[in-house]
Amino acid sequence: MSTTVAERIAQAREAKGITAYALSKLCQLSTSHVSMIERGLRPKLEIETVIRIARALESTTDWILTGTGEPPAYMREPKAAEEAGAA
Repeated sequence: MSTTVAERIAQAREAKGITAYALSKLCQLSTSHVSMIERGLRPKLEIETVIRIARALESTTDWILTGTGEPPAYMREPKAAEEAGAA
């Protein structure tokens, strides 16, 4: 799994299937701001920005900031029980 805030945000956005532009609109941020965050050029984020990004990515601020806890549901692999039930 990703080790930096920037990597976790970029991977979650890509896994969700949205563009940086779409994420920027969901978060009410500029596209360049989102791009700079994802490239690690904004290492100190305001908490409001983290909250907006976490909500838009259906994640928690804990996972975004530290990588602890569960990643967003769309990034998790299906559990064996779910796969067995679907078969």
